[in-house]
Amino acid sequence: MALPKDKAPHEDFLHYVWRMQYFQKNDLQTKSQQSLLVLERGQHNSNAGPDFNAARILLDGQEWLGDIEIHVKSSDWKRHQHHSNAAYQRVILHVVWEDDLADNSNSIPVLELKNRLSNDLWVRYWQFFECSEPFPCAPYLEDVPAQLQERVLQQNWLARQNRRINSIHTLFLQNNRNLEETAYQLLGQAYGLSINQAPFLELCKRLPHKYIQKHADQLEVIEALLFGMASLLPPSSPHDAYTETLQSHFQFLAHKYNLRYQTLAPEDWKFMRLRPPAFPTVRLAQFAALLHQRTHFFAELVEADSIKSLKAFFDCPPSPYWQQHYDFGKESKQTIGSIGHSFSEILILNVAIYLGLFYAELKSLPVLARKFVGFAESMKAEQNKYVSLYNELGFYTKNAAQTQAVMELHRQMCQNKKCLSCGIGQFLLKSET
Repeated sequence: MALPKDKAPHEDFLHYVWRMQYFQKNDLQTKSQQSLLVLERGQHNSNAGPDFNAARILLDGQEWLGDIEIHVKSSDWKRHQHHSNAAYQRVILHVVWEDDLADNSNSIPVLELKNRLSNDLWVRYWQFFECSEPFPCAPYLEDVPAQLQERVLQQNWLARQNRRINSIHTLFLQNNRNLEETAYQLLGQAYGLSINQAPFLELCKRLPHKYIQKHADQLEVIEALLFGMASLLPPSSPHDAYTETLQSHFQFLAHKYNLRYQTLAPEDWKFMRLRPPAFPTVRLAQFAALLHQRTHFFAELVEADSIKSLKAFFDCPPSPYWQQHYDFGKESKQTIGSIGHSFSEILILNVAIYLGLFYAELKSLPVLARKFVGFAESMKAEQNKYVSLYNELGFYTKNAAQTQAVMELHRQMCQNKKCLSCGIGQFLLKSET
């Protein structure tokens, strides 16, 4: 493949090149013909300000200590208003892909990298970013050592833990540090799976758990609150006595708790391309059964001592009506029971484990954290399209912790082509330099 000289890289690639020092250093000079020697590249700065701090260079034999700023073009300096920003006064070198200025009017030495990269590095970079494969490194996975794959999976498993813990902590603070409310919202969100998780979460936010708790011993009342707030109760002409009862309950409770104007819109819910057992109506009925039978679910989830006990936690058959119907007035050909083995494992992986890890971090309980990590590592590998795709291409997973890592890798790294922040991308680029 010929060197694509007509293309400019993204700035993060130049950060990577500088961080790894992957450029030709023989007879290194600035654009103003000063001899240049890099003594210390500096520390990469992910916050505001220059890109690398505390760098050391020799310019014409004189040592300089300061910051490095990196741009695609030298004209970006003024376009980004760095010339009038005091945070950039300590910049000692401006590293660019291309110096597009006739003269360097800002007096800061400029190093141009355009003609100092190896052809192999440059070509592989563009192969990654123009890749039509499912993910950029898919054609090269056979070149990646198994130990590196294991390490990348471990890094992404930890990254997923941290990201999910942080999101739970944000929700926890929004809920005024109420653990039960937070667990209630997380469970509701998870019952919606990917297609209906947004309206499920919004429903739980609009219908506070305290109202559910007041009627924990009345399943029909809980169903009335959920279906009424979801705007999934038929607006008129009840189909049967059960529906009429729920409408009556909700009419009274909506007035009592001032909920009438907090309801969702019917169009918020997605039914298309779902099998009837996965309809939001069925999932709401199953969620109602959980709320009825598990009144202190946060404590039960965190104190669970095995995967078996967690599965038992979710084994809550819906009310008789919803064992025979998939929507109001629409009978199901098959009996609908508890959520089932596969769905309970999804809830364990996406709620119970991360809720336990969050609480372990909140209370500094390393033993609790190890328990929930152990749960994930003891569960069999998930089966979904992403995991299957990576397995087919040589990225093998042994347990649910690793499949969670694959999901993180795919959604946070591969889809966004963050190859330069991934150990595998760095390995493949390095192997070509």
